[in-house]
Amino acid sequence: MRRHPLIAVALIALSGGSALAQGQQTPRGFYVGAALGVNMPSDASLTGVGIMNDAAYETAPLGTISVGYAYGNGLRAELEAGFRRNDVDRVGGTGASGGSGAFRSYGAMLNVLFDIATGTQVTPYVGAGIGWAFLEAQDVRSLNGGRVMDGTDNRFAYQGILGLSYGLSTDVKLTLDYRYFATLDPRFDARATGGAATAVDGAYAAHAVMMGLRYHFPVPAPAPAQPQGQIATPAPPVTPAVEATRSFLVFFDFDKSAITSEAARIIAEAAEHARRGGIARLVVTGHADTSGPIPYNQRLSERRAAAVRDALVRQGLAPGAIATVGRGETDPLVKTGDGVREPQNRRAEIVFR
Repeated sequence: MRRHPLIAVALIALSGGSALAQGQQTPRGFYVGAALGVNMPSDASLTGVGIMNDAAYETAPLGTISVGYAYGNGLRAELEAGFRRNDVDRVGGTGASGGSGAFRSYGAMLNVLFDIATGTQVTPYVGAGIGWAFLEAQDVRSLNGGRVMDGTDNRFAYQGILGLSYGLSTDVKLTLDYRYFATLDPRFDARATGGAATAVDGAYAAHAVMMGLRYHFPVPAPAPAQPQGQIATPAPPVTPAVEATRSFLVFFDFDKSAITSEAARIIAEAAEHARRGGIARLVVTGHADTSGPIPYNQRLSERRAAAVRDALVRQGLAPGAIATVGRGETDPLVKTGDGVREPQNRRAEIVFR
């Protein structure tokens, strides 16, 4: 069997890629994934006592499912289960044509991958995996009904992965990747019609192109800390703000623009200050963290500002006295890299003019 150093190449790419993404952020937490694709096995040499043949297989579908954990620094580790089945296209020596039978592979792999953050919705990744494969030859024979190869074997397996993901949303990624999957030499039984069985050393290696979906489970956000110089938003009631207060800060849940009960209390307090102080104009500025695409975060910040404005109007303030601005992720309260779910950056600020 030919040896392929692809696993070493992938590991080198993993170690080298970390230097490219220092300081950049990628999703963190558990995820699940599933993918479908086409499996293209390489021709295999079948060797044994009195046997020197090649086997070629037809291209066929394959599928994988995976569960993993992303560490937030680009690295991911996952467990993957995959199934491949390919019918025989040809068995025989030079010039042979035709054949019958099939070859199956059930694989369980541990993959390590590295996402290269680009600051966009497209994220290249590279990875490698090791594991175990259950291999099954099913009545493999040449066109003239010659020697049959069948049986099962278990072998060490390895693979290299190159791919791209596209963020359909903060948590859902569309994936497209290339994989090279191979095992150590499997051994099967072969027998001529009416003859004794002999051992046959085979080979299994395959190229694959796959498309799938990956879902990252949201990580619960910690309670926001009190920003310096701003009004805190703890659950228990706080002492009313003094007349000198000129701004109020309202926080939002992840990927939401709905007003929470605590945010409603702060907005009511801001409206009361505006009325008592004779404030003629207010500006509400919405913000977002960096966990989503830039255009999406811009729209989210505008929705948050509009939600606060509507709440102030319900408190009795004139709509014409309230202006709204959306800043997206451009003006964070806490500086972060891209793709970070920072609670203090999911906010709207009410400022008296």
